[in-house]
Amino acid sequence: MGAALAAAMLLSGCATGVVGPAVGTPVPVPGEVTGTATVIDDGDGPLLCQSIIEPLPPACGGAPITGWDWDALDGFEDVSGVRWGDYRVHGTYDGAALALTRPPEPVEALMPGADAPAADGPLDEAAATELLHQLFETVPNVFAGDAGGGRATILVPADDGELQRSLDEQHGEGAVLVMTQLTPVEAG
Repeated sequence: MGAALAAAMLLSGCATGVVGPAVGTPVPVPGEVTGTATVIDDGDGPLLCQSIIEPLPPACGGAPITGWDWDALDGFEDVSGVRWGDYRVHGTYDGAALALTRPPEPVEALMPGADAPAADGPLDEAAATELLHQLFETVPNVFAGDAGGGRATILVPADDGELQRSLDEQHGEGAVLVMTQLTPVEAG
């Protein structure tokens, strides 16, 4: 999957439920997490965007962020009282909100998809599409997806690796690619 497709996945979005807990159940990630995302604040508090609507100013849906201070940051736009920018964040994620543990760092531009595998998965297009629809109904917190490259690709707020392992066991290795907005920070 290319960067453009991954960016489209980030900019589109629909939230339904993940395999394991009941659909829609928040899935916390233990320890510190990190990720790069657009942050938008329309005056009701900053959100770690999971889907973006791009009129000017933009709007988004996503996880609330605690500990955010626009006055201490550079690299954001401000139009009609809406502030937004692209940032690398570190924090703890309880399944619903991100609590910052370090100051956010502005980034030049988001380039999601850089870690996507180059090789195609084992599914034909029809099977990948069917599996993607199943994942949207059964996996909590999926906010975007794609059926291409021989696999179903889903985007979730966070995964410590357990979701990917579980889906590999259920559907075969390479049939599903779990991309995350937040990843655990490695200790050490």
